[in-house]
Amino acid sequence: MTRRLPILTSPVGLLRKTWSIRPDTTYLNHGSFGPPPEPCANARLKWVSNLDSQPMDLFVRQLEPAWRAARDQLASLLAHQRIH
Repeated sequence: MTRRLPILTSPVGLLRKTWSIRPDTTYLNHGSFGPPPEPCANARLKWVSNLDSQPMDLFVRQLEPAWRAARDQLASLLAHQRIH
C-alpha cells in the first residue's frame, strides 16, 4: 500500500514541486546523486544546447563571464546570510 503525503503549503512543499519525482515517492538523498530540481535541469540543457550549437563561442566568450557572474551572486548571497 502506498501512502500519499499531503501537499504542503510550507516552503518545503513548494520546493518539492521543483523536482520531477513522482508524487508517491519520498526521495531523501539530493546531495550525492539523484535528479536535480527542474530549474537546474533546464539550465543544464541550455548550456548543453549552447555547447552543441557554438562550442567556440561558449568557451571563448560566454563561459568565463557566466562563471564570474555565478560566483559573484553566490558570494553576495553568502555575505547577506552572514550579516543577517
